[in-house]
Amino acid sequence: MPAAAARRRRMDEIEDRISTLEAELLDLRKEKETLVADAQNDSEAGQTLPNELLAIIFAHYIPPFPAKYPRVGCGSVSNLMLVCRRWRDVVVSTPNLWRVLQLDDISEHRIGTRLRIPPEVLETWVARAGPSLSFAFFMKPQTSPALEIPQPPTDAVIHLLGTIRERIEHLKITILDDQHASTIFKAELPALRELEVAVHVPESRQWTSRRNLRPVLALHPEDVPLLRSATLWGSNYTENLKALPFKQLTKLTFVDASSSCFRLLHEAPNLVECVLFFRKHHPQDEDRSEWAIPLIEYGKVHIPRMERLTLRPFTYDGPNRGPPNILFIFDAPAALHSIEIPADYLDSCNRNTLSGFFATCDTTETEVCVTGRLSGRSQQYYRSMLLHAAGISHVQFAPMVLDYFDELPVEQER
Repeated sequence: MPAAAARRRRMDEIEDRISTLEAELLDLRKEKETLVADAQNDSEAGQTLPNELLAIIFAHYIPPFPAKYPRVGCGSVSNLMLVCRRWRDVVVSTPNLWRVLQLDDISEHRIGTRLRIPPEVLETWVARAGPSLSFAFFMKPQTSPALEIPQPPTDAVIHLLGTIRERIEHLKITILDDQHASTIFKAELPALRELEVAVHVPESRQWTSRRNLRPVLALHPEDVPLLRSATLWGSNYTENLKALPFKQLTKLTFVDASSSCFRLLHEAPNLVECVLFFRKHHPQDEDRSEWAIPLIEYGKVHIPRMERLTLRPFTYDGPNRGPPNILFIFDAPAALHSIEIPADYLDSCNRNTLSGFFATCDTTETEVCVTGRLSGRSQQYYRSMLLHAAGISHVQFAPMVLDYFDELPVEQER
């Protein structure tokens, strides 16, 4: 009968399908068993890695200095020590994992809200760090500078600094006008390569480098023979020509800077990189004319070895807040091959300024990164402006980079 024949055919099809699925299932089970065995072998291999290789892997787990260096939680050496006894032994015996001591919660001003670190913990950390140490106080406010002011260290930390000064390679620190500076900088820092320093004035809640910074910070070449990079927070530097040995620096950064910083740039002829985060200006401010003063007194800034120049506002407060025609103050060297500049800073520069600034540069190799919002203009407008005025053809844009608190995208780093 036709119906019976159809049922038999269907049953045969189902049997064939079941056989096929059972064969596939068998293959999948075999593959799973192989993967499980491989996973177990990987785990065993991880446990049998030599301690030296584990230490190298751990070093890549921890954020590099000067990125935020946590003491607990993800990315911290403390986290690694909790995995197993062997990992703890490797971490404790690897000085490179302890060479950064970054403190941001020990200020006397925050004892009521943040946990203060016992001195014994600091001493243990330093003892594990070996011959070199990067010492940092977290100086970048997480919100507005007016709301989150980085604070100076406590007496216990200042004392600790005095005991490890010969080992410090990187130092980021906030100092009061005269309370702690004599202890920190009273003797040589022979291993210091990078310094970031600010003077904090609690009564005005501002970062400053006022006249009284000169006796507070006065480092000579023999005090810091290896110092090559410095960052200064503040806006008034005219009285501080002896604050640092500027002639030996290859990188100099000013944070919240005013026109007075140009006086010090004349004292730093060997810079390879210069970074300026300018204090904001409003169109109605009369002091916008201050930018002509250093030009009249000292002439244009010429740094013959400078390869990279970064200009950016310290805090973004809308367009047209930068120093006017800022590139006119610089006499660009032939070595310059990279410049980062906000779009509104470019808007304030006339054609003659642009052509004059890039006149001595190799425009075929020079790259310009235009940051910030374009104020209604297109990218093509700035490309054409730089090409016709200065012959610059390598132009990139980073519209989300507005001020000090923004990081340049990795693919646009030069």
